[in-house]
Amino acid sequence: HLSSPYPTGLYQADVSEEGSGYLDEGGAKPHLSSPYPTGLYQADVSEEGGGYVGEGGGAHQGTPSHAAVGQAEVGQAALPGWKSPWGWGRPGWHIECSAMSHRYLGPDFDIHGGGQDLIFPHHQNEIAQSCCAHPGSDYARFWMHNGMVLSEGEKMSKSLGNFYMVQDLLKDFPGEVLRLVLLQTHYRQPLNFSYDKCRQAVQSLTRLYGALLQGEDGETPKQDPDAIDTTQPYFAPLLQDLNTPKALAAVFDLVGQLNKTKDITAKRAIAAQIRAGGEIMGLLQHDPESWLKGAGGTAMSQATDSPPLSEGEITNLIAARQAAKAQKDFAKADSLRQQLGDHGIVVEDQPGGKTRWRKVSSA
Repeated sequence: HLSSPYPTGLYQADVSEEGSGYLDEGGAKPHLSSPYPTGLYQADVSEEGGGYVGEGGGAHQGTPSHAAVGQAEVGQAALPGWKSPWGWGRPGWHIECSAMSHRYLGPDFDIHGGGQDLIFPHHQNEIAQSCCAHPGSDYARFWMHNGMVLSEGEKMSKSLGNFYMVQDLLKDFPGEVLRLVLLQTHYRQPLNFSYDKCRQAVQSLTRLYGALLQGEDGETPKQDPDAIDTTQPYFAPLLQDLNTPKALAAVFDLVGQLNKTKDITAKRAIAAQIRAGGEIMGLLQHDPESWLKGAGGTAMSQATDSPPLSEGEITNLIAARQAAKAQKDFAKADSLRQQLGDHGIVVEDQPGGKTRWRKVSSA
């Protein structure tokens, strides 16, 4: 919380004494009047009517009346406020962020995020204010503006009631599914979030886990979290403005390679690459076999209208099928396979008489 209009002592003197601002008539509000020191968003300011170009072509914040740094409150004593050199009031929206970022991060920091709708006027004001207060500062070195979120193709809003709460989504899907839905769209692009996309993400993850089970043969290798192979095809896109869709595409290309090769050693090597690529993006956190048996959430058990079977019932039916096969009663074995299939269970016979099973997702 802010304890005063200027919690760090900044901006109070800087705006009025350092030549970076002025007070409006009556001294009620301090204003900024400097060109953008970083050159960011110059086109936005001059082309969209959100600013003006001063002498020498410098882009300025706001209109010729500039942007208020403090919000004067006249006749609103009931609202939060503090005493300041300009009277009773509270910090403006933009100066709050400049003050707090300086207090907790210093005059320069690496990453500043936010929605694209905040570029003008909020982030432009932050840049102007902070760089005026700290000459030579870059303020934020990297700006990561995310696209807006749609819900089932419509703008997400409280008034429409078309929004999802994470705690509600987690009742149907593990967090890994929600993470994949977000990663499939570049963070700067609009994201159309829907339940169908979550179900499709379950299916995509099931494909990845199926490849791991095939390549690792039930033995999950220990990964060194610090040993990142930067030569892998999924790594370079992450260095290109965090291009997660392209990185994911590279991981799925590896799945295709694994499915085509017959060499066990090659399969294990590719599976290790798949796992590393998924883990660097926060995916493939489950044991493959447990995922395929239903850890992917309720979408893993909605593929048929038949009531779900318990794991014990599945195990008993598989044991009965194996016994029928041993007695060469293949008709009964096929009938039991079909019975399992009717409940959304796929049975896969493995070398050495082993049998694996997995649930089919509804996507």
